[in-house]
Amino acid sequence: MNRPRKRTFVLTALILALAGGSGWYFLRDDPARGALELNGNVDIREVNISFRVPGRLLNLAVDEGDAVKAGETIGHMDAAPYELALQQAESNAAALEAQLAKMEAGNRPEEIAEAAAQLETQKAQLATQQAQLQTDQATLASQQAVLANAEITWKRNSELVKSNSLAQRELDNAVEARDKALSSIQAQQAAIAAREAAIRGCETTIKAYEAKYELLRKGFRDEDIANARALARQARAAADKAKLDLSDTQLIAPSDGIILSRTVEPGTMLNAGATVLTLSLRNPVWVRAYIDEPDFSRVHPGQKVIVRTDAGEEYEGTVGYISPKAEFTPKTVESKNLRTALVYRLRIIVDKPGKGLNQGMPVSVVIPNAG
Repeated sequence: MNRPRKRTFVLTALILALAGGSGWYFLRDDPARGALELNGNVDIREVNISFRVPGRLLNLAVDEGDAVKAGETIGHMDAAPYELALQQAESNAAALEAQLAKMEAGNRPEEIAEAAAQLETQKAQLATQQAQLQTDQATLASQQAVLANAEITWKRNSELVKSNSLAQRELDNAVEARDKALSSIQAQQAAIAAREAAIRGCETTIKAYEAKYELLRKGFRDEDIANARALARQARAAADKAKLDLSDTQLIAPSDGIILSRTVEPGTMLNAGATVLTLSLRNPVWVRAYIDEPDFSRVHPGQKVIVRTDAGEEYEGTVGYISPKAEFTPKTVESKNLRTALVYRLRIIVDKPGKGLNQGMPVSVVIPNAG
């Protein structure tokens, strides 16, 4: 066999060996065939816990690293100012609600009857004053007649005295009688004036009592009742707000978790919304991972995966979200050569997270049947 034919034979044998080996590799029964393994980091949400109202921090019942349950009271603010505000708001609401109830129910029959009695009393007094006025006027007329007679007597006696037909004493008596009648008339006129003033006063009082009686009988206007109702609702809302503010002086854990940080101490004056504690939630726990662009079609939402820690703990998870937008590999992932590769971000939801998963922990994500 010459040298060229020998080279051809060796080359042919090598090609057949390579083809056979490749066929065996791709056609062999590999139970792990189709699995896809990704690297990722645990992503746990955090909550900044704060009071909704301002005030002085009274105490905190937890410290960093403590586990808390949802609904657990973990701190208190000085509640004294809010207790006083609630008492004031409740009192104001009760007063306005009582006024509204009175207006809606209308006036009591006893009040209406009392107003009617007061009106009748004033009318009776008016009638009495009017009758007395008539008597006073009759008395005045009689006194005026007496005065007329006295003046006639005085004039006659004056003439008789001048002719020496009558003694001076008789003239003096006539003058005295005339002056007395005149004084009586003046006094009676003053009494009549006072009586007329009293009558005008009675008439004014009667008008006031008539207005009061009509108001009580008809009740309150619809506009006044609507205004009272609005004021009562406003006062009740203020009382509810004061009650809510008082309840907000307790710091309640919003979810199960671990206290990561405690930023203030008792005695601190806090503004509303100022962070007091930072809570790491126990649920949900996610894993943030990235998949290469060529493998993008091999995963889909709802796909079951295994999350494995470096300590060997395994958790079941589900692909919950796949970013539709490609991005460059984060610099914290893999080697420098892979940093320029396009990848897609995945969010893996851990079904039953345990205490072994902590914020930022690196984990492996195994997708057993990546199609």
